[in-house]
Amino acid sequence: MGRIYSVDLQFEPENHAGVKAPTDISRICHDMGMISFPFPVQKYMFPQGLDKLRSRIWLLKTCGERWNALRRTVRQDDIVFYQHPLYGARAALRYIPLIKREKGCRFIALIHDLESLRMGIGGLYEKSRRTAQLSDQQLLRQFDMVICHNEHMRQYLIRQGFAPEKLVNLEIFDYLTDAVMHNPEKCSCPTLAVAGNLHPGKSGYLYEMFRSGQGGDDLAGRSAAHLPEKSEGLCVNAYGANFDGTLAAEGIHYRGSFPAEQLPGELRGDFGLVWDGPSAETCTGNTGAYLKYNNPHKASLYLASGLPVMIWKEAAMADFITRNQAGVTIGSLTEAEDVIRNMTEAEYGDLCGQAARIGQQLRQGTYFRRAFQECLDRLKRRQEIHERESGRFGMKTISVITPFYRGNAYINHLADVLEANAERLAETAKSGRTDQAEGPETVEWLIVNDSPDSPVSLNGNWPRLSIRVIDLPRNGGIHHARAEGLRRAKGEAILFLDQDDRIAPDFLVRQKKQMEEGADVAVCGVLLEKPDGTAEPIYRTKADLEDIRKLDVYLRVKNPIRSPGQCLIRRSAIPDAWSRTPMKRNGSDDLLLWIMMLARHARFIVMPDCLYTHRYTGENVSDSIPQITASSIE
Repeated sequence: MGRIYSVDLQFEPENHAGVKAPTDISRICHDMGMISFPFPVQKYMFPQGLDKLRSRIWLLKTCGERWNALRRTVRQDDIVFYQHPLYGARAALRYIPLIKREKGCRFIALIHDLESLRMGIGGLYEKSRRTAQLSDQQLLRQFDMVICHNEHMRQYLIRQGFAPEKLVNLEIFDYLTDAVMHNPEKCSCPTLAVAGNLHPGKSGYLYEMFRSGQGGDDLAGRSAAHLPEKSEGLCVNAYGANFDGTLAAEGIHYRGSFPAEQLPGELRGDFGLVWDGPSAETCTGNTGAYLKYNNPHKASLYLASGLPVMIWKEAAMADFITRNQAGVTIGSLTEAEDVIRNMTEAEYGDLCGQAARIGQQLRQGTYFRRAFQECLDRLKRRQEIHERESGRFGMKTISVITPFYRGNAYINHLADVLEANAERLAETAKSGRTDQAEGPETVEWLIVNDSPDSPVSLNGNWPRLSIRVIDLPRNGGIHHARAEGLRRAKGEAILFLDQDDRIAPDFLVRQKKQMEEGADVAVCGVLLEKPDGTAEPIYRTKADLEDIRKLDVYLRVKNPIRSPGQCLIRRSAIPDAWSRTPMKRNGSDDLLLWIMMLARHARFIVMPDCLYTHRYTGENVSDSIPQITASSIE
């Protein structure tokens, strides 16, 4: 993989959250090490008269300059990240396929809105219908991966003809803020917080919630810390721009408009309300119906504030809120007061706890990072398949990574075992008994010394092994040692082999054959050595072997793979996140690896032949139930 560029739109600071989501995504991209490629803020947003001509000239000039600059900048295998929609869709549709053909780079898009699905507000969509359809239906198809909001939007795009394997769910938008997350308590009267564009054309439900007692509110501008309390009835604290006090009923208290970074510390209420459209009975109209597909950014705002969410039960986001127990769903706003009143303090406290947990993740950019990494993993897997099918895939080097901890009693014997495997590989390649024209040129052995007080002592000659000893400055544990070895390895295939392990002389030959047949993880049978020196197979039935390929088995904290030493792993299939975050407790880093790989649909091929022996030394971590339990919990 080459460099990663982020196309970032430059925004003017504004006192609302309209640009908060794309700005946050750009900040997260910067934190992830992406290279910013800026596009200037758009001029002439809604041009009239001569400004229409000026707008077209500006778009042609600006888009041509920026896309040509990107065209000159990117190189083979680079990745370009794009936030959709961006102005100049026609220029993007012209340049993106051109850059992909010329430079061999790939494009990933994140959807903020599908205007062809939302169909705009107040007639604005009619003025840009063709642009919206071109942007959503033609331009998006040019991307190699598309991050959509949720499973409902994903299914909609599949119905529109998008390839399912190109679509990744975001789940929820992140919300970066340093505002203090308050600990909400139930108000003396049921209270909802409503934030966003409060214009009657956008949030008509707000003005329809209270059908009696029309009138304005004289509380605008007061500090949120000095809000008056009401003894009965449902109250609404409204935050945002375009509030119409002449239409507001007595129960609505307008608290003002705040910068998006500050707003999470200002919100007060029992729940943050996610609703849209003109009606309080149900979500209707273009914007109301759009809730069935999109991730409303205000849900992220509420959770980042520590507030649980109250949301329309038919909204796509309702699935996330329910699954994470971070709020409640309702069918009509007439239910809101009773739902709040009938909730116990304990029930409400549980919702607040879950909301705060999710909120902390949103403040760290967790969901975008996860979705983008999934895109990278799929692109790597797709590239491997393409190379293998086109006959260009070669395995020149196999890297064997051995964490060493005071293991001089074992290390020389292991060297003999690996030398025998390298010799067998060379013989097999020479005789032409593999489908490839030649075998790997090198068996690379990386010994990662995790015991600084005990240097590695190798006493022998192993001409077919390329041996490197990596001395770590301090003990960091087995996961850290494996990750450090992986970082320095050169091979296309990886074998994590412990210092006291044994493998058959033809282990690498036969496991390599499984890799050539399409395995991401080639797994063999295991002999388990007993204290008396005898050994027996651990997989006794066909079901035992089938468990190796089942994600739900691992999720029950049962690891059917005895040791990573029985597995040859395609390096490109190992998730980057696994090596970036080493576990502190020894024992279950391999369980984490298998879960992450299976969740990304890695292909495990299993042979029953016992090519690996798990030796009994009396010091095996895998035999210590308390150690494995503590590591599994981590």
